[in-house]
Amino acid sequence: MSEQVFSVTVDGDICMGAGYCYGSYPQLFTENADGTSLARDTTSTGSLTDASKASQICPSGAIEIHRGKD
Repeated sequence: MSEQVFSVTVDGDICMGAGYCYGSYPQLFTENADGTSLARDTTSTGSLTDASKASQICPSGAIEIHRGKD
């Protein structure tokens, strides 16, 4: 599987801190002190499939994926 450049953002106003993203995909997300999620690196060459799966399991819909560098 080829890796693609993409960016991941988490809307802190929407994130409810369920933890599915950083629990399942710690290479892409980390936990803030308040329990909400934070994207580890806004531009990644990791697995776009993993980022898409994380977005799909987010109960609040706070994860956004942007293809390309911006």
